[in-house]
Amino acid sequence: MPKYTYGSLLLLFLFSGHGLFAGVTGKISGQAFTYLRPEDSPNTIDNHRFPASQTVDLRLDKSFIMDDIHRLTFYIRVTNLFNKQNLRSFGADVLGDQSDPEAIKNFIESGIITTTDVDGYDISWMNYYEKRRFYFGVRYNLN
Repeated sequence: MPKYTYGSLLLLFLFSGHGLFAGVTGKISGQAFTYLRPEDSPNTIDNHRFPASQTVDLRLDKSFIMDDIHRLTFYIRVTNLFNKQNLRSFGADVLGDQSDPEAIKNFIESGIITTTDVDGYDISWMNYYEKRRFYFGVRYNLN
């Protein structure tokens, strides 16, 4: 089970007569992993971490009540509002046997993120979490 250390968490709600604005900001320190240098003890575990990740999502809702029975809600949702590039993998242990055996060493010692597997295929698409996304929707409810 991965270990996470939770940093700041900000939850903000602003109510008005015209709808609801809600924003959530979370910052989580990166998952720990082990990388042994020649001078490290063989019993050393979890001596390095991925960089911290941060995500801000936004959702705006506007509801209209019709005939005291029907409710129509329009919403806009934006994930990763500030388009922060959060690291998911540096190229190791994602593909099992296809991983670059030097990926951890390259990441720790020189900050290089592996973008190809041992067969030369592009794996850069799995190195970072998703970019900013927009969702638009309509919800209909019977009260």
